[in-house]
Amino acid sequence: MTRILLIGLVGGLATMSACSSTTPPRTKWQRGYSAGMADAAKRQFFAQRNLYKYESEWQQQLSSPRRYSFVIPADPHAAEKLVPYTITIPVEQ
Repeated sequence: MTRILLIGLVGGLATMSACSSTTPPRTKWQRGYSAGMADAAKRQFFAQRNLYKYESEWQQQLSSPRRYSFVIPADPHAAEKLVPYTITIPVEQ
């Protein structure tokens, strides 16, 4: 039992010393891959943020009525002389 414990302790220390050694330098590909992943995460964050931002603006535009203006010309055959005038109609969508 002591031998098993001793072998396990020595094996564990050997593993820990291997992990605590300096890591090999990263290759250009690994650095580029990490940068690309970080860039993709940023793009996803901003895309989602902008989606919610513009969605709320779109909801505000939909809730406010649109206004349509029409120019009503004077009737040349009318008994009274009238001037052209503008009518504005609010329409909720």
